[in-house]
Amino acid sequence: MSTDYYTTNNVHYTTAVKALKVTSAIVAALMLALFIVASSKTNMKVLAADDMPGSSVMAESDIFLPLYVISVDGVEMGAVGSESDCSLVMSLIASHYDLGFEAKPYITSNITYEGRLMSIRNLFTASELAEKIISMKDSDGKPFVKVTQENTTCKTETIPFKSVTEYDNTKYLDYRLKKSIGVNGSAFVTTCAIYENGSLVKVEEDSQVLCSPVTEVYVEGTMEIPYWRATGEFIQPVINVRKVTSRFGQRGWRLHPGIDLAGKKGEEIMASDSGTVIYSGWLPGYGRTVTIDHENGYITHYAHCHKLIVEEGDHVVKGDVIALLGNTGNSTGPHLHFEIRKGEEPLDPEKFIDFVAEI
Repeated sequence: MSTDYYTTNNVHYTTAVKALKVTSAIVAALMLALFIVASSKTNMKVLAADDMPGSSVMAESDIFLPLYVISVDGVEMGAVGSESDCSLVMSLIASHYDLGFEAKPYITSNITYEGRLMSIRNLFTASELAEKIISMKDSDGKPFVKVTQENTTCKTETIPFKSVTEYDNTKYLDYRLKKSIGVNGSAFVTTCAIYENGSLVKVEEDSQVLCSPVTEVYVEGTMEIPYWRATGEFIQPVINVRKVTSRFGQRGWRLHPGIDLAGKKGEEIMASDSGTVIYSGWLPGYGRTVTIDHENGYITHYAHCHKLIVEEGDHVVKGDVIALLGNTGNSTGPHLHFEIRKGEEPLDPEKFIDFVAEI
């Protein structure tokens, strides 16, 4: 794009201009001589240069000189005295609408000029004619001459990543896992704002992706949450414990894998957390035993029971009565042998429960 204020249209030159360039000095001299002779006979006043008004030279008799007539879209606007004045008129018009951008404004109307022998009554200074053209309006009340200016800016913009959710029908409704991390992308954006006579008329934008964003993916469960699902926290399985008779730990060469809670025979034993009964029956050494799978990696054992209340496959909620305290299996008195296991590994129940006993 041109960086000066001149029109982008071709400036038309006529044969008259070329001829007038050659003869302009001769014609001016002859006309001035005739004018002086005529004025001496008729007492006509000849205006000196200092007497000429700003917009045109007015005299009691016309003086014809080679002038340059400027037209906009075929409509004559006025005349100036030289080609350089024509260029100055166009420059003044364009600069009137300059908004200070790096790219300079340019005239988009079809503006032309041609040389012509005419009265100096039609003569304007460059600034006068520029002001006249700028002030003219079309039938819609808009500036008659159209001047365009463009402002182009470039910047790098962030392309936000999108988040999507996948659904897993093997997980519960409150299950939510971030499967992959989202990463923003970037784009190089070129914006061109186009102004006409100082007013914004259009914005053109071109975007080139530099780095595509990475989608963030979540996985959510769709299964209804069962009422027997474990809470993840354990409670003391027997309320009235007379004494803790044996704790978790090594007993010589063997591990005591749980805690023994002495109490009255027939005392209620509760599920330490919710889950599913995976065993209810007799085990060697353990006597009558209930095993609950809490479906979160933990399993609890309740041994030496007097009576079993639940059966294999039953779903239980934390606090439900599952058995009665007894003295079955390898036992020296009524008590509950209680274990917490992570998979097959026995864990110290006192790391999960603050047991309360009478003694």
